[in-house]
Amino acid sequence: MSNPAGVRSFVGEAGTPEEIAAPLPLATGDALCTEDDTCGSWSEHMLLVGETPVTPGTSAEVDGLTVHAAEVFHQADGATGCPDWFVASAIVGMEAL
Repeated sequence: MSNPAGVRSFVGEAGTPEEIAAPLPLATGDALCTEDDTCGSWSEHMLLVGETPVTPGTSAEVDGLTVHAAEVFHQADGATGCPDWFVASAIVGMEAL
């Protein structure tokens, strides 16, 4: 099972989508929500796969692959109330159709 790019399956995790060496180009999309807690503010974002937006927690077919967007979120600003706190995570999976 593979697509024209030869990909069967792929899983990537990093601080941002742009840091993941995926078979398709990834980028951070628009903010979906922002939340404040005692350590600071963070935002969940749409995943962009090329020009295709994928909502975290869902999947989409893009260029012969099923893309699974697990999560995309990061600290909303540089200020933090906790010295060891920084939020940044992107987890993406891809598999051949």
